[in-house]
Amino acid sequence: TLNSSGPDDLRLHCLEVSAHMLRLAGRGECWTNLTETKAYLEQQLDSGAALQKFRQMVIGQGGDVGAVDDSSLLPSATIVEPIKAERTAYITQVDAYKIAMAAFELGAGREKKTDSIDLAVGVVIHIKVGDRVEAGAPLVTIHANDAGKMPACRTLIEQALAYSDSPVDPLPLFYNTIYGD
Repeated sequence: TLNSSGPDDLRLHCLEVSAHMLRLAGRGECWTNLTETKAYLEQQLDSGAALQKFRQMVIGQGGDVGAVDDSSLLPSATIVEPIKAERTAYITQVDAYKIAMAAFELGAGREKKTDSIDLAVGVVIHIKVGDRVEAGAPLVTIHANDAGKMPACRTLIEQALAYSDSPVDPLPLFYNTIYGD
């Protein structure tokens, strides 16, 4: 989203949440109109100003700013395995908790504060509820460094997904907004 790539729905989600965060921050009248705030934020994304601000944040925290522009500098997994659709169908469920537990199984999270995190592992989800998938299409790609963790990860991902032969409506990005004023 910061470099004008990625899914459109992620961009819309980021703009909406960011506009509400600026409103909640209470930094003056200019942030009370969500439409104008989203237009301003879009301009910041499109001009590259948001990406530049992110670079400054990375530098400020002692990070490698080169990795912002060159993703090959990031750690990469030794095992990259897609899970493919067994049949043509519509996606009816993507259980976020089970997907998170699958990533956790690979080492992408901590059980306790002292545990290390494997920054190269994780799960890339290629589908959303409502999508029609063809047999053989990639649904999820697993990035792992330990083949022994793959079976449990695969099982969790398979349990996280549900299918239908009939079309289903996609889920909304937001169901509602609750204001406290």
